[in-house]
Amino acid sequence: MLSLFILFGAALWPGNSLRAQFIGEVSVENVRLCVTSADTLRLEMQIAVGDRAMNPCQSWTIVPELSTPDKEREQLFPYVLINGNHKRKIGKRRAYLTQQYWQLPQPYRSVGVKKGLQTRIDYLAEIPYEEWMGDASLLLQQVLTSCADKRQLFTVRCESGIAYPRLEPYDPQVAVAYCEPAPERKDRKVRGQAFLDFQTGRSVILPTFRNNTGELEKIGAVFAQLRNMADARITDIYIEGYASPEGKYESNARLSQARAEALKQYLIKTYGMPEAVFRVSSTAEDWAGLAALVEQGDMPEKQRVLDIVTADEHLDRKEQRLRAMPAVWRTLSTTIFPQLRHVDYQIDFRLPDYDLRESLALIDSAPEKLSQPELYRAAMSFPEGSEQRRSIFDVCLRLYPDSPEANTNAGAALLERGDAEAALRCFERAAGELLPADLSGALCNDLGALYVKQNRLSEAVPLLENAARKGIPQARINLAEAEKKAADNHRLERYKQKQ
Repeated sequence: MLSLFILFGAALWPGNSLRAQFIGEVSVENVRLCVTSADTLRLEMQIAVGDRAMNPCQSWTIVPELSTPDKEREQLFPYVLINGNHKRKIGKRRAYLTQQYWQLPQPYRSVGVKKGLQTRIDYLAEIPYEEWMGDASLLLQQVLTSCADKRQLFTVRCESGIAYPRLEPYDPQVAVAYCEPAPERKDRKVRGQAFLDFQTGRSVILPTFRNNTGELEKIGAVFAQLRNMADARITDIYIEGYASPEGKYESNARLSQARAEALKQYLIKTYGMPEAVFRVSSTAEDWAGLAALVEQGDMPEKQRVLDIVTADEHLDRKEQRLRAMPAVWRTLSTTIFPQLRHVDYQIDFRLPDYDLRESLALIDSAPEKLSQPELYRAAMSFPEGSEQRRSIFDVCLRLYPDSPEANTNAGAALLERGDAEAALRCFERAAGELLPADLSGALCNDLGALYVKQNRLSEAVPLLENAARKGIPQARINLAEAEKKAADNHRLERYKQKQ
C-alpha cells in the first residue's frame, strides 16, 4: 500500500508541516500493470479516500504516468479527482459559467469527500501497448490544490513492473475457395481380359471347356452391372485378340483375329448386342507381353531370354532361338505362354446428365454414375464445413483421383474441418509439377490459406496475391489474416524478450 499522506509528507516536507494541512488520508493499494491478450496495457489499483482526507476547499488530482527514464516517451492514464465539499461546488460552478466543462479532459472518476464515509475507487484503465512501454516506469503524480488554487506536485514511483501474459499464437481464420469443374460428357468405360481356352487350332468358344466357365462369368458380371444402369447406353465395344509366339506368325495372326471374332459373336448371341457397336482387332504374337512376364518372373537364363525376346529380328527367328534352349522353352510353354492367349475388351457407355435432386439420390447408391460437376453441385448444396460436403468431395476424389479439381475441393473441405495435413496432400497432388503461376486461382488461395495456418507466411503471400489477381475474393481475406499473423508473430517476439 502506498499511503500518499505519509509518503508524500515525509518525502517533501520537513517535520510534520504537511500533516498540519491534512485531517485525513488518501492511500493507493494493489497497483498492477499487465499486458492483455488484446495487446493493451492495463492499469489496476485501488484508491481509498478517508472522510477526513482534506479540508473542504482542497482537492487531490491523481495522474498515473508511464514514462521512460529519459522522459523521451510518456503516456498518461485517465486521472482521478478527489474534491473537498467546497472545492467540488466551486469547480462545478466555474465550469458551468465558463462553458468549459465538456471541453476539458474528463477524469476517470470524480469523487467528493463526505463526512463519516470512506470512498474506495477500483481503478481500471487500458491504453494501447507500445514496445517502448516495456522499459518505462509507472509514476503516480499527485497534485494538491489549495483553497486559493495553489498547486503542489508530489510524485511516487511504483516499483512493480509490467506482467506479460502467456499468450497463445493467433489462429488465422482463413477462407477456402472451391474449384467448379468444367462441364463434361459422361462417357464411361470398363476394361477386362478374358483368358479363354480354345481347342487346338480352333476359334470356337466352348462355354464349359476348361476354365471358360469362370472367364465368361466375369464378362457376364460386367454386362449385369451395365443392365442395372437402366439409363446407360453402350456406344462401342472394343475387342482385341492375342496369341502366344509358338507357331508360324501367319497362323497366329489368323488365330488371334478369329478368336477375337469368336468373342464378338458370343456377346451378340448371349446379350443381344448390335454388331454395329463392335470394333475388333488382334495382335498375332504378344512379344511385348512376353518380355514383361519374363522381366517380372524368375526363370533359367533370364537375361539371355530377355535379349532374344527384345531383339530386333524376325519373330519366327526369335522363336527358333528360344526353342534351341529346351529348359527355357519348357518353362515358357507351361507357365508363360498360356498367359499370352487372351482376349482384351473395353466397353464404352454413356450416362445421361442428372439434376441436383437426382444427383443427391445417387450419392449413396451409385456415385460412379455422376460427373464431377454433378458431384460438385451436390456437395455445395450443403453448408460450409459440414460433414456432408466433406464426404461428397471425398467420393469425388475416390472416383477422380487424378483430377486437380477433385483434389483441390477435397483439400478445401479438409482444411475447413481443420485437417491441414490431409489437405496438404490433396493440394500437392492437385499442383503436380505445375509452377505456382500456372495453378488455378482456387488452388493458389487454398494452398496459401493452409500456409498461413502453418505460419509459413513467406510462401503464403505470393500464392494469395496470385489468387487475388485471378479474381478469388477469399484471397483478400486470407491476405488480411496473413498480416494479422505477422503482427502477432512480432508481438509474441516482443513479449518473449520481456518475459
